[in-house]
Amino acid sequence: MDLEPGAAFVVDRFNRMLEGDGARLDVVATDGTSLTLQYVAGPDGACDACVLDPDDLDVLVAEALVRQGASARTVTILR
Repeated sequence: MDLEPGAAFVVDRFNRMLEGDGARLDVVATDGTSLTLQYVAGPDGACDACVLDPDDLDVLVAEALVRQGASARTVTILR
């Protein structure tokens, strides 16, 4: 799926942070002003000491999108 450069940068950065837990964010959909991501847990499932709490990711990703000047402002994380 084609993402604008700012959004692609943000998703890539979060995936780099999550890879230590074996987790990742997959892009499900984007419509310009919203971005839907799928949180894919690592092979061990939920971790006790995750680098990033999956419940906080939507807010963190949305803030990062604003800082990067991306047009997507609403983020939904599917689990």
